[in-house]
Amino acid sequence: MSIRIVLADDHKVIREGMRLLFEREPDLELVGEASTAAEAIERVEALKPDIVLMDISMADISGTEATRIIIDRHPDARVIAFSMHADSYIMMLFKAAGGMGYVLKDEPFERVKEAIHEVMAGREAFPEGVV
Repeated sequence: MSIRIVLADDHKVIREGMRLLFEREPDLELVGEASTAAEAIERVEALKPDIVLMDISMADISGTEATRIIIDRHPDARVIAFSMHADSYIMMLFKAAGGMGYVLKDEPFERVKEAIHEVMAGREAFPEGVV
């Protein structure tokens, strides 16, 4: 059985590139995409994914706030930040909102896969030093 993922990112080229990478992975299935945080919340409601890969900087509301809303509505949801922001304060805010992992966009796709598998196993996947 594959891990079902919703990807939320306001950059189309990121979504397209990630879709191609996910298509090569037999155990990972991209079941939905969102270009805004509001769409991400709707996709989670409709699709009930195993993992939400959430950009932090979204046009409507922040990915951190969207994560808070998703976790409030779906306490078992697993959200991983996918961000260009390497700031430990932003990471701690995301974790406080209920996020379970944080992957930087300049890391290789292998790190995205590792974080997904760590979170699916019930472990957090934050960079070292994030409490």
